[in-house]
Amino acid sequence: MSYISDDGHHQGWIAPVFLDGSLGISVTDAIVTVGYGPDGAYLDPADQQERPDTEVTGWMMVCSKPAPYREWPALTWRGSLWSRVRTPAEQDLTARRVCLSDDYNAYWEPAAMKATAEQEWKRHIASGGVCGNSWNEGRPDRPH
Repeated sequence: MSYISDDGHHQGWIAPVFLDGSLGISVTDAIVTVGYGPDGAYLDPADQQERPDTEVTGWMMVCSKPAPYREWPALTWRGSLWSRVRTPAEQDLTARRVCLSDDYNAYWEPAAMKATAEQEWKRHIASGGVCGNSWNEGRPDRPH
């Protein structure tokens, strides 16, 4: 599911994240297609990979400028990372650890985090969040 801002300048969705920081874009059965690299750049279809959904390590809300139909937009903002844990005892929503066992398809974000991630995206928009070059904002390991 994706969200479009009232002004039409922002499209947000919750993306599955892999250990290397790559993001999934679609799923077939239990296989997730990796469509974005760790830097937020869309991967050429020849460079995309398929990985089992059991390798999803978390989720994050991402934002882009809406693109024409059937085109994948460049990602321009990302929210906080929600880490995947496998048991209810490990879940701690205040620490952004959310449970999703291997019995469930990890492409789809857990319901427990959805509302909070959406609110974070709305705060990004309300603060005048610019979708342009802010993908690395707040990442000390990556330049702006």
